[in-house]
Amino acid sequence: MKDSVYIRSIEVITTIRDLDSFSVRHVEMMLGYEQRMAQIAVESLLKIGCIKKVGKKKSKFSGISANHYKVDDMAITRLKEARGKVTEPINTEKEAKDQEDILCGMKIVKKAFIGEMGNQSIKHLDQLLAGVRA
Repeated sequence: MKDSVYIRSIEVITTIRDLDSFSVRHVEMMLGYEQRMAQIAVESLLKIGCIKKVGKKKSKFSGISANHYKVDDMAITRLKEARGKVTEPINTEKEAKDQEDILCGMKIVKKAFIGEMGNQSIKHLDQLLAGVRA
């Protein structure tokens, strides 16, 4: 879990824990988050187990039903436990491909071949350094 997600999750828990129940809309209004950011924060806390789904309640004005949640008593403790765990699977193939991209097809050799090319002083320096390389 990244530090920014951890801090955002603690903000959500500390702000909302006094309410009997809340929805994503409450998180938006109380913390000033955009709708998608609030939805992601609530989903991640639900996945960890820091909040529990209470049920659906209808809005008085629009009549649209929305999921309502309640903060668990041990939410901060569960969040601290989940902080050290890696939630995303590690893709070793992608890491190997990235390593190949860094090298860009370069080959590493022990000694550069400068046979017929180059400056005479560079060739002489290469001959002097031949003993050091061994």
